Amino acid sequence: MRGFAHHVANFDPRTEVPPVGMLPGWNRAKPYVYSDAEIDALLTAVLTLPPADGRRWTYHTLFGLIAVTGMRISEAMGLERDDVDLDAGVLTVRLTKFGKSRLVPLHLTTRTALRDYAHRRDALLGSRCG
Repeated sequence: MRGFAHHVANFDPRTEVPPVGMLPGWNRAKPYVYSDAEIDALLTAVLTLPPADGRRWTYHTLFGLIAVTGMRISEAMGLERDDVDLDAGVLTVRLTKFGKSRLVPLHLTTRTALRDYAHRRDALLGSRCG
């Protein structure tokens, strides 16, 4: 707020800039790091979600991918087929938080899980998945 008020004061000298300490500070929530057991429990729980179609596997794969790569949810959900190279074992994350792109290497077990998910998805959706 103070920074914006300083900016406006350059154009309008009648603008009042609040003194330091007048406005409450912004406290960012402390991140919570899930334990391996909590991640395992979450992944097990999503496989029990109804209905018994492919959505449970989508959540299972999405949460697992976030857990092992550290990607943001928006980055993982924004992945396209062409961003996933299972042969080279790398994901291309495009237009991240600061508008950049980066490569994320994948462990062999993650590649296997993603390949299994792709087979399930294709078998369920066929030509409807693009």
